[in-house]
Amino acid sequence: MANRYSRIFHHINIKNVVQKNIKEAAAKKIIERQIEEEERLQKEIFDKWKSDWKKDMLGEGMTTQTLTGILPSAGDTDLDMMQLGATGSDLSYVDGDDSPADGEFTALTNTDPITSVIDPLSVGTNIRSPQNGASLSLDFTDSDVFHTHVDPGDSIPGDDGGTRGAGISGNYNSGYVNDEGATNENIPLNDFNGESLPSRVGTHLAFGNNTRLANAGFPRYAALKAVDTTEFDTLSMNWFCRGAVNTDTVDGSPTQGQKVVGGTVTKMNTAGDGVSVFYWAGDKEGAASYAPSVTGQSGLHDGWRPINVKPDGTTDNFYSPWLIPHKADVATYGSGSRQKHDSGYPAEVLLNNKITLPPWCRDKNTRFLLHQGRNAEGAARANFGITSIRFQRRTAFRVPSISKPLTDVEAAPFVRVGNNVDQSAKERRKRVKDMIKASLKYSKRKFGDGVVTSTNIE
Repeated sequence: MANRYSRIFHHINIKNVVQKNIKEAAAKKIIERQIEEEERLQKEIFDKWKSDWKKDMLGEGMTTQTLTGILPSAGDTDLDMMQLGATGSDLSYVDGDDSPADGEFTALTNTDPITSVIDPLSVGTNIRSPQNGASLSLDFTDSDVFHTHVDPGDSIPGDDGGTRGAGISGNYNSGYVNDEGATNENIPLNDFNGESLPSRVGTHLAFGNNTRLANAGFPRYAALKAVDTTEFDTLSMNWFCRGAVNTDTVDGSPTQGQKVVGGTVTKMNTAGDGVSVFYWAGDKEGAASYAPSVTGQSGLHDGWRPINVKPDGTTDNFYSPWLIPHKADVATYGSGSRQKHDSGYPAEVLLNNKITLPPWCRDKNTRFLLHQGRNAEGAARANFGITSIRFQRRTAFRVPSISKPLTDVEAAPFVRVGNNVDQSAKERRKRVKDMIKASLKYSKRKFGDGVVTSTNIE
C-alpha cells in the first residue's frame, strides 16, 4: 500500500498543504467579512428606512398636531401679550402727530372703541351693565344702564376712545409729554420693596381716578383690540391695587419704622368692585340676542356679553366671567407682613389673575372687554392699574382649524409625496422599491429562507 501512494506523496509537500489551508482559511474569513459587511449595510439601509418614514412624515407636517389638531399644553408660558402701558425711549409728541417721537402708548394702541365691531344683527354696540345691587349676577335685566365709549377729544393724541372710567396713566403737560416713562414688568410678583408700585412699573392702564381721562363714575371698562385666540385657553392679567405707602409709626408694631401700605382707597370687597370679562358675540357663528328690552332704549345692546354666555344666548356657568372677584381668596393673596390694609388684595405689588376662555371665545378675531360694573362705595374706591394682558395654553386641546385627518383629500398628497416634491413619480417609485428590496434582503439573511417572502417588484 505504501508503495502504491509513495509516488503520490512524493509530489506533496507538507509546506504546501499548510499554505493551502491558510489560504482557504483566509479566503473564508474574507467571505465572512464580506457577508458581515453586506449584512451591516443592508441593516443600515433597513434601519434608515425604518426610521426615515417617521422622519418623512414629521417633515411633511404629518405630526399628531396636524392629524388630530391637538395642541399640547404650554403651561405658564405667555404665547401672546398685549401691553397696556408704554414702550420706547422718547414718549413726547411732535406737534401735529398722533404718536410719540420714539415709542408707543400701548394703553392706547391695544384698546379700540366698542363701536369698532361688525354688528350683522344690528343689536347695537353700547355696553349694557347689569344693575343687580348686591348680587354678583351679570344677568341682563330690564333695568340695566347703557353706555357708549367716552370721546377723549384732543386731550392725548392717538386716543380714539376704547375706555370709560379708565385711561392711560400719567400727567401730560402742554407738549404731551408722559411723565411715567416706559412700562416695566420685570419685577417679582407680590413683591413690596417699600416703593410705590406705579413708580416701579411706569405707564399703565388706570381704572378709576388715577388718570386725567377717567370718568369718575361707574361702570368702568376697557375694550381691547381684536386678538387671535385660536390656540389659547387662558387670559392672564398683570395688575395691581392702589394704596398709600408710608412709614409705620405705631409704637410696638412689628413693622415700626418700616415702609408699609395703608389706606382704603383700593378696597375691593363689595359686589360691583370685581372685574369681569365681556366679549363681542355679535359676529360669532350662531349669534342671537337674549336680553330683555329696557324701557326707553332702542336696541338690545347685548352683543357685548359676559364670557359665560354663549353666542346663542345660553349660559354655561362652568366658565366664570370674573377675572378679579370682588373678594380676594385669602389663601392666594395673603396680606403679607408689610401690607397693613383691610382689603383682601395686597396693594402696591404686581399681581396676576387668570381666567379660562370658553371654546366660543377662541377664534381668529375675538374682542374682549374688561368690565367693572357697579360700585356702591364711591369713585375713590376699587381703583387699580393694569400693565398687560397675556394669553396662555394651560391644557392640551383640539383646534379643528389646523387638523388634517388621514382621510382628508388635502392630507393624502402629503402622505404619498411628502417633502420629496422635487422628485418625479418614477424617482419616488424607485426609492420605495430600493427600500423594500433592502428590507427583504436583510430579513432573509436575518431569519432565513421561507420566513420572509416577496412578490416581484421589478
